[in-house]
Order: sequence, then structure tokens, then C-alpha cells
Amino acid sequence: MKRRFLLRRDAAMVRTVVLCIDRDNDLGTKTGIKGPVVGEARCTRAAVKLLLADPSESDANAIFAAIKTKRSLKNSEVVVLTGDPALGIKSDRAIRKQLKSVVKKLKPKEAVVVSDGSSDEFILPVIQSIIPIASVQRVVVRQSEGMETGYYLLKSYWQEIVSQPERARVVLGIPAIILIILAVFGSAGISLVLATIGFYLLVKAFRIEGFFTTLWHEFAFTLHKGRVTFFLYVLSLIFLAIGAIVGYRKSAVFLSYDATAFLATFFYTATPLLFVSAFLFLTGKLLVRKIGFTIYLRIVTLVFGISLILYYTGEYLLTPSVGFANITYAIFVSFALLALVILFEQVRKSE
Repeated sequence: MKRRFLLRRDAAMVRTVVLCIDRDNDLGTKTGIKGPVVGEARCTRAAVKLLLADPSESDANAIFAAIKTKRSLKNSEVVVLTGDPALGIKSDRAIRKQLKSVVKKLKPKEAVVVSDGSSDEFILPVIQSIIPIASVQRVVVRQSEGMETGYYLLKSYWQEIVSQPERARVVLGIPAIILIILAVFGSAGISLVLATIGFYLLVKAFRIEGFFTTLWHEFAFTLHKGRVTFFLYVLSLIFLAIGAIVGYRKSAVFLSYDATAFLATFFYTATPLLFVSAFLFLTGKLLVRKIGFTIYLRIVTLVFGISLILYYTGEYLLTPSVGFANITYAIFVSFALLALVILFEQVRKSE
């Protein structure tokens, strides 16, 4: 009976409870001590035991800071509340349960919270729902504050990314593909990755996503129907890729010091292959009746004429000694073919 009376009298004397929050339960994990730890003597022993288990543990500093705060306050008691290594709801529920038992026993009027990191301060709304908070003190351990805060921020972002498939595909999927390409192709994979990124940025800059989306749907449609146009589209892409790669490799030596020679070499080398690519693509369009035969002839003739002029212009810029004869010939042939196509269109209309 005497012991019960003493407990009640001590409880009545406690006005302020100094709470040290160990949200990830380092104390329990490393020392086996379960929360709540009530009283200066018990908290001191717990802090010493934690330091002996891990001298770099910042939670021990927080416990000592809570003891120091308790000594500066009259009618106060110090308590260590422990959560769970999993953090989140499980940890907060454990702290809430411990705090309720402490408040029921000590009956304090207010609380002073001592924390060693930003993660512990997430529990403040839970504490405030049980007992008013008079003050929050942050124990700054210089060698660990930035690392701990950064760790919890990274962990929070990581959990958010993993939980959302759309973000996971971008943030995790793209780096994964890049790493696989580099692992398979080695140094050559760097060029492939850079080319892919550059192509993506080019598409976004000129907002031509719709064109490639339409192209992809046509590929899927022709493959599903088993039409020959699918193979024409595939061949067109192959010739386009070969033309761009061959043209770049031949002209790359001039890139750093002579832009004219770079463009001239590129067009002279790549233009025939690029024309074949355009021809196959337009033929596929014609076969699926996306364009009429008259328009097909006009576009093919125009593309052929431009290709011919670019080819001979590149030749002249690389070897000026050949003169303008071939360029003149290319211009003449281009206009002549275009005139024949227009004449053909007029004849068809008059029939």
C-alpha cells in the first residue's frame, strides 16, 4: 500500500515529460532494451549500453540530451519511446501505445520532445494528439545529420517510385536498358545510347511524336494483316538507318573543323540510301492506299530530284574540279521528270 501511494504522489509531481523518440528502434535492435524506458537512471543505463554496442549511434546522444533537458526542468521526468525498424505505421503505433501507458502512469501536463533526426519528427502529430507539446529540441550530431536526413529522403523517394509503375518504368526501366546495352555492346553501346537520347530529344523538340505513333500503328496493322507493306516499311527503316550511319561515319572526320565538308560528305554518301528508304516507304503507303498513284508519282519524282541534286552538290563541294556540269544535269533531269509527271496527270484528268 505504501508503494502505491508513493507512485501516485510521484506521478502527481510530474508536470513535464521529456520524450526521446527512437522511431526506428535502434535501442531495442542493438541492446535488447524494450520501450518505454522511464526514469533518468534507466535512460542513462540504456544510453551507455547503446554506445557500448555502437559508439557511432546518434540515438545515444539524443538520450543524453533528453536527460540534460530533464535536469533543467522542475517536476519533470525523462522517457525513451521506441518504434520499429520497419518505420511507417507499425513504428508509429508502437510509439503511440507506449506514450499512452506513460501518460496514464505519470499524468504529465505537457511534453518536451528531443529528437536526433528528421525521421523521428514525423511522429510529432501522433504525440500531440495524446499530450500537448511544449517544445521540440533537435540534437545535431554534425557527422551524421546530413547523412541521416539524406538517407530518409532517398528512402522516401525510392518507395514512392517503386509504388508507382509509371514512374518506375522511367526512373528504373530506362537506366536498366542503358546498363544492359553498355554491358552487351561495351564502348560501342555508348554511341548507341547517345544516339537514342539525341533522337528522343529531337522528336520532343520538334513535336513529331504523332508521326512516329502513326507509323507504329501502321507497322502493327500491316503485320497483323500479313501484308507485304510491312516488309517494305522494315526495309525502309533498315536503309534509313544504314544511310544515316554510313553518312555519319564517312563525314565524322570533318565535324570538328569543317562543317561544309561534313555536310557535303554526308549527303554524297548517304543520299542514295536515303532515297531508297523513302521510295520503299512511299511504295508501302501506295499499296495500303494511304496515297493515290498520282500523288505517289509526284512525291517520288520530287524526292528523286532533290536526292540527285544533293548528291551532285556534295560531289562538287568535295571535288570542285568536276565543275557544275553534274549539278546542272541533276537540275535538268529533276525538272524534266517533274514536267512529265504533271503532263501525265493532265492526260489522266482529260480522259
